[in-house]
Amino acid sequence: MSQQPEAQFWSTLKRNLPKHWFVNRIENRMGGGVPDLYICIDGKSLWLELKVTKSHRVNVSPNQIAWHYSFNRSQGASFFLVKTLPSSTLFLFEGTHGRGLAEHGVKFGVRDSGSSGSGSLDSGSGSQTVVPCAWSGDTYKGLIDYLNLSTDLST
Repeated sequence: MSQQPEAQFWSTLKRNLPKHWFVNRIENRMGGGVPDLYICIDGKSLWLELKVTKSHRVNVSPNQIAWHYSFNRSQGASFFLVKTLPSSTLFLFEGTHGRGLAEHGVKFGVRDSGSSGSGSLDSGSGSQTVVPCAWSGDTYKGLIDYLNLSTDLST
């Protein structure tokens, strides 16, 4: 029996994460919005919600939006990590952008200059996601470097 796309994504991500990181997969079938992964990097914590999409749409629940919003208001670091199929492109969005992901998904276009967040798209393509993207690329090394940097900046 083959794995579902999110389970395959998790398996690949797990193989590529540094072994010295503490990573705990949260299996929460009851809802509540708690993200899929808790990660501790050199004493700094962050949460990741894993999403896989075959189109630009990203299925983000109201509970997930509320959880990330509340957690980020308390200065916590959380992200949505979106993998697009069939490509290998990864998109990392700060948790505060859950509502935008639910409404717009991973669309490209001209972003309003008044948008909050870093909005930097690291793929070098010159295009921007409508929802501000913290990082994007097709290598796990790039993702790991970004997460290391984001935990360094949170001190």
